[in-house]
Amino acid sequence: MTIQTNAKPGGISRAPAILDVSEMLSGILLVVFMITHLLLVASIILGPEAFMTLATWFEETFSFAFIAVGAVSLLILAHIMLTVSKIPTNFSKHMQILQVSRRMPHMDTFLWVVQVVTGLLIAILGSIHLWVIATGFPITPEKSAARVVGDFTWFYIIFVFVVELHLSVGFYRIVAKWGLWSRKFMHWFHYFQMLIFWSIGYYALYQFYNYGG
Repeated sequence: MTIQTNAKPGGISRAPAILDVSEMLSGILLVVFMITHLLLVASIILGPEAFMTLATWFEETFSFAFIAVGAVSLLILAHIMLTVSKIPTNFSKHMQILQVSRRMPHMDTFLWVVQVVTGLLIAILGSIHLWVIATGFPITPEKSAARVVGDFTWFYIIFVFVVELHLSVGFYRIVAKWGLWSRKFMHWFHYFQMLIFWSIGYYALYQFYNYGG
């Protein structure tokens, strides 16, 4: 018996592939931005003068800083929309994913769940952070330290943890997905980069806290 089908080889939609590549590219741009941002903020480790010098150089005009915040906000929004398009909207499917992840303790499946959860948290915490920065120009070590010492102490402790975890997991999944390095190497490198990011981020917070205190 012959089964006939109307499917044509040329009729396969390229939309999923385009969305997948777009998500990857937006993720890479955000990885580059977050690493750069982390290193710039960590200049406080060299002293408030170094931090102020970099902040002044990047904020020669208010419009430049405002445009930068706006561009990053749009990039984050685009990345969230591209990522959400892959996440099941049905609650029962979410439960199925959790059940499968428990029954099959595969690292990549677990990291996917971690990335989704941290991504949702970043969407909330990141919006608050960008609003605080956008309404608090110019950026100075005194203002940054005052936020860390004041009402935002626990906010930034949680924010650094979530952002650096999401960053390291995202970098791992991009490299592993496209086979740039072996998975065995990336498993070890993933933990290494996560510890490095957390160490730099929390030490910078510590320096801000001491400076503001």
